[in-house]
Amino acid sequence: MSLLLDARKKSLQAQSAQPETGAGPDTAAPQTGDQARSAGHNLFAAKSLLPIAGLTLPNRNLLYALGGTVLLLAAGAAYLWHAGSASNTTPLHPISAPPAPPVGQIQPAAATNPVIQNIPITEVSKPSAADDLEKTRQVAAMPQPRNSAPTPSNSNPIRIKQQKTEPVDPLLRDAYLAYRSGKLDEAWQLYLAMFRKDAHHPDVLLGLAAIAQQRGENQAAAQYFGRVLTLDPRNAVANAGMSALSADDDRNESRLKTLLREQSNSAVLHFALGNLYAGQSRWGEAQQAYFNAYTLESGNAEYAFNLAVSLDHLGQKKLAAQHYQRAMQLDPSHSAGFDHAQISQREQELTGIARSLP
Repeated sequence: MSLLLDARKKSLQAQSAQPETGAGPDTAAPQTGDQARSAGHNLFAAKSLLPIAGLTLPNRNLLYALGGTVLLLAAGAAYLWHAGSASNTTPLHPISAPPAPPVGQIQPAAATNPVIQNIPITEVSKPSAADDLEKTRQVAAMPQPRNSAPTPSNSNPIRIKQQKTEPVDPLLRDAYLAYRSGKLDEAWQLYLAMFRKDAHHPDVLLGLAAIAQQRGENQAAAQYFGRVLTLDPRNAVANAGMSALSADDDRNESRLKTLLREQSNSAVLHFALGNLYAGQSRWGEAQQAYFNAYTLESGNAEYAFNLAVSLDHLGQKKLAAQHYQRAMQLDPSHSAGFDHAQISQREQELTGIARSLP
């Protein structure tokens, strides 16, 4: 009996030692209630303690380090976002060029372009209208071998002549004769005496204006010319005198042409228009205007002289020499305002050149 019990016990121990997966439900040995409950409790406890297959629980210190890193990155991203938003809200201003340095100083180069450093800045002077006019005159005079044509008397004041009104006051007549003789101081006193007698006489006002203009007193001349134009807005001599005092060439040209459409036989208006063209080196138009003035008053030495100057600039040497000679013949008293010695020399030069031409 004892041998049977020992064999039974060894058999149960062998069965309990076998793996659970190898026995089916039909081959499992029957267990008692206490044994079953103990086995289930042990199995539940073992499963609850085992980790999930393939996974291992991380270290707690590592988790703390990762969390701190994430927080720092989040804080940095928030700061960058805030700074970018603040810069985007700044108003934009146009970029202005830096002020130019004074002439002769060295302009510092930009830091990104050291190649252009230490380059001196120099000022480029723009040619003025007077320079352009002078160059044009020099070019027009280039064909002349020894000297250019004399300067026309466009800078001289408009000269007056005695109006043919009857009867002529002796004081006014004496004033005009003194003016024609070049005795400007005497003529000025006589015209002033006449002005006290008749302050609205056109000849008196024109005489005072002409003398003031010859003296370089342009403001006084403009006042006297203005008084004449108040009395007679179409007065040719006063308009011609005002055009010589004004620097607005476009307005002067328009006004003179308008007056000439009404007074085409006014030599002084043609002469004033010729002076305007000559000042702009428009010698073809100046020659035509001077020719019209000289045709209307062929005894005027100044008109003959300016016509000769325009012909000289146009290269018409023979005609220019003839009119230079004519101008000197019409001005025996040297009162027309041009240099007889210079004109005589120029006339001889042009005559010699004309003779040498085939």
